[in-house]
Amino acid sequence: REDIATVEVRVGPEVFALLEARKAEIQEMEIKYRKRIRPSRVRDQPDHRVEITCYSPNGDKVVDIVR
Repeated sequence: REDIATVEVRVGPEVFALLEARKAEIQEMEIKYRKRIRPSRVRDQPDHRVEITCYSPNGDKVVDIVR
């Protein structure tokens, strides 16, 4: 989607460790899709839960998903 510039992904510690191990692939995706992808670790969050928030180029929240 063109209206999304930044994707914030909040995950539990184990999932975050997996994402960190694939940091180079995430950086390639950022370049390919011209989006900023910002994973962050939430200490007490269960690993089966993912929170995703997407922002427009001017910083407005566009999408907020919790799974």
